[in-house]
Amino acid sequence: MSMAALLFGFAMVDNILLLFISVYNIITLSDLEIDIINVRQACSKLNQVNPRVDLNIIQLNNTKQITFCNACTISIQTKTMLLMSMLYVYYLNKEL
Repeated sequence: MSMAALLFGFAMVDNILLLFISVYNIITLSDLEIDIINVRQACSKLNQVNPRVDLNIIQLNNTKQITFCNACTISIQTKTMLLMSMLYVYYLNKEL
């Protein structure tokens, strides 16, 4: 397999996991809003979701584009790197 295919596969799996965790949080908060669960149960459910923190550490504070741009630099994907570098600069300016 090429480096680009591995990079794409990692990005897809990571995005699917983050999407699943986000949907789980929304469902839990909507259950809290309509009084299906109380606040203590909601907090205990949401505090169990720690993989999101680990996934975001891998992606440098939830900026997927920065990690993707760095990975494209390593695998010498110049066109993709140039496209993603604009977002890289945007996120750097946003943080400052």
